[in-house]
Amino acid sequence: MRPATLRRRLFAAMLGAVVASLALTVAFGAALTRRTTDRNEASSVARRAELVDFREGYERLNAWTYSDALAARAPPGIHP
Repeated sequence: MRPATLRRRLFAAMLGAVVASLALTVAFGAALTRRTTDRNEASSVARRAELVDFREGYERLNAWTYSDALAARAPPGIHP
């Protein structure tokens, strides 16, 4: 077996550095992507909840029709 030359040791060290750098890049990318996805999902759920609340409030507001308003203003005994 041939002894490891300086060139081989340098190549192995460079290859190890590249592999370690690639692994760290993938790990950080995955962590940041997961965190961003969680935040966006929470924000989306909050927006949907606000929209549902707004729609329900709007429907309650429009539950009174024009004839209901006239009936509320009409003198007793008169029905529009």
